[in-house]
Amino acid sequence: MDVREKILRAAAQRFLGMGFSSQSLDELCRSLGISKKTLYQEFSSREQLNKAVVVWFFEQIESQIKPFLRESEDWSFTRRLRGYLEIIKRNVSGINLPALNLLKDRDPALWELIFSIRARIMNETLTTILKPARQRNQIRRDIPLDFQYSFIVSVLNSFVLPEPIILLGVNTDQFLTYTADIIVRGLTGDPDDED
Repeated sequence: MDVREKILRAAAQRFLGMGFSSQSLDELCRSLGISKKTLYQEFSSREQLNKAVVVWFFEQIESQIKPFLRESEDWSFTRRLRGYLEIIKRNVSGINLPALNLLKDRDPALWELIFSIRARIMNETLTTILKPARQRNQIRRDIPLDFQYSFIVSVLNSFVLPEPIILLGVNTDQFLTYTADIIVRGLTGDPDDED
């Protein structure tokens, strides 16, 4: 692993787990056993590092979603959606939601970057899951596909806007598990569909 990758991995763990503003670069460098000079050779500023961490984090998620979508092409809607949400759960379970929520006010540009990358990935993934499911009659046809898509996006947006999760007193894993159950049973119309 090169120095840049090592820095990004450690920074993502610290910044997403404890908050972007709660970790100093000195603490990060100390934990990595590198100098600030080495850090600044890779990233010219704290802002550049923060942006790189966000991009890197989502690249890690995408590197799992893309092969999953290829491998699961013939799966049922239920199984595919659950698989997608499992990937999300694995990757976001260590995120400090209250700290992430503070970014809206403290660093709106970084918050917007998170929101835009997440929206792109979610759009591509849900389109890839929903369209074939509709063609195979695995989801309800009496509700417009655009509405089904918008409903799922609205529910999943609750994670990026974490106030609802915080207010409900559930953790990310519970939120995504409950979400999958509600979406699957609501769209298939079959409470026994567990395939």
